[in-house]
Amino acid sequence: MQQYQIDIIRGVHLLALALGLGTSAYLDLRNLTRFHRPVSGEMVAEFHRIHRLVFVALGLLWLSGLALGSSKLLKVFNWDMLIHLFLPAFAAILLITELVALLAPAASRIRHGRH
Repeated sequence: MQQYQIDIIRGVHLLALALGLGTSAYLDLRNLTRFHRPVSGEMVAEFHRIHRLVFVALGLLWLSGLALGSSKLLKVFNWDMLIHLFLPAFAAILLITELVALLAPAASRIRHGRH
């Protein structure tokens, strides 16, 4: 792999990191002022938008990290070993993220007495 290709992948990796962390921090700071208010439809819609952005950022981080790792580690590790190590971990993270996103509205309704 050429150096300019590695630099492009690094740039994508850093942009994905900034996108994921930035949107998470934005949501946290924005919701600090609304912490004691009931959850509104606008807040739920915002959570869904942020969730999609963070989901895309995690996917980009994983793909660019795999590309960067394979360019360096392929000489040391077997490709099958990389797939068997990273793919299940990534799948578990995505599954947990999706479960939290699906269960959060239900938990909010139960907490506020709306079943």
